[in-house]
Amino acid sequence: VKVTLGANKGVAIVEWMASPQGDILADAVVALLMHAQSS
Repeated sequence: VKVTLGANKGVAIVEWMASPQGDILADAVVALLMHAQSS
């Protein structure tokens, strides 16, 4: 899973190789980012 911070505040790009394991990891990373943004 690759996370790149965008040029604007609050923007992140999440990229991953499509696979069942990669999808689970990407879901977890997105959940962490969304939780961090709301805190």
